[in-house]
Amino acid sequence: MEDTKWLEKEEGINVCTDIIDRDLRRALGEDLRTRAIVKDLETDNVGLKKANIGRAWRNVSLLNSLKIYNRDVGADNFMNCRIVDFGSSWTEPHAILDAADTDEAREQRLSDCSKFDEMTEKKGIKTRTKTPTSRHNLRPRKK
Repeated sequence: MEDTKWLEKEEGINVCTDIIDRDLRRALGEDLRTRAIVKDLETDNVGLKKANIGRAWRNVSLLNSLKIYNRDVGADNFMNCRIVDFGSSWTEPHAILDAADTDEAREQRLSDCSKFDEMTEKKGIKTRTKTPTSRHNLRPRKK
């Protein structure tokens, strides 16, 4: 509630909680606290570069260790070395991970790692940062 008041009074942002329809209000249990994607409010964006890519990886790795998988790791979703967009994220337990076979579940859990590697390559950032996918293939070789 304090955040909503601050956004409206100090920032001049109308959060429009009065226009939420009755069904959504009920589904939210009348919890109308303001939600926002942080990147819309962040003003000091330091882009990803060689000097800070290790810190960005540590932040992704920390989330994964907490069983939070962003699944949309990309340069546009980082601000100040932190992921700010969680629209595609999964947390554990998760029905799809529980139903998947061992290899598929492992691949899904490591998708942030492979996307991080792809992102650094695409941005041309040379790094010594080693993600689990840069050290190992995700799928085991057939014997």
